[in-house]
Amino acid sequence: MQQLSFTSYGRDTFSTLSLLIDSFLIQGDFISVGVADSALVTFSQNLKLSTEQKNELIDLLESRYAVSGSKKIEYLLKRVEDNLAIQHGQSTEIKVLQDNGLGIETIQSSSIFSK
Repeated sequence: MQQLSFTSYGRDTFSTLSLLIDSFLIQGDFISVGVADSALVTFSQNLKLSTEQKNELIDLLESRYAVSGSKKIEYLLKRVEDNLAIQHGQSTEIKVLQDNGLGIETIQSSSIFSK
């Protein structure tokens, strides 16, 4: 798994999520992408945020990645939003990743509901 030039988490939730997204984007093989995705999902699902904080965080991330050359950004931001929704008891889908060499595709999804 390739690492960014720094190895510590960010100082706040926004910078930590940004680091995890950036880490995902630099991975070169499917196994490393899976590990980076797992870290992103685990962190996102375990955040304790109010609905207002969640919405503000999503807006900040969308602003930060508004001008990005990566086609994966939209998918990653949706993935973070879906995993933040789990803590609020909203129905969402869990997606399994597949890399076809051109980008990420969803190969399997299942609807879940968390209390």
